Amino acid sequence: MHTVIIRFTNGSADRHPFKSFSEARDFYRNRICFNDRVKRVTVTEPGSTPRPVWDADWDDLSKYAGLNA
Repeated sequence: MHTVIIRFTNGSADRHPFKSFSEARDFYRNRICFNDRVKRVTVTEPGSTPRPVWDADWDDLSKYAGLNA
């Protein structure tokens, strides 16, 4: 199971489980509205630690690279 975790600036978080990494990737690339409420997005793969794919503190190039890695 792959899990996308969206952390918000107010401290709350949403978890979205997926059967495959490609489903998780499609979700964080296409279904998240990256606005000023979103602080950080990570994806966790089985047996792995959470990997950041987007962070509000990153510069624009890093945000693009994280979403397209």
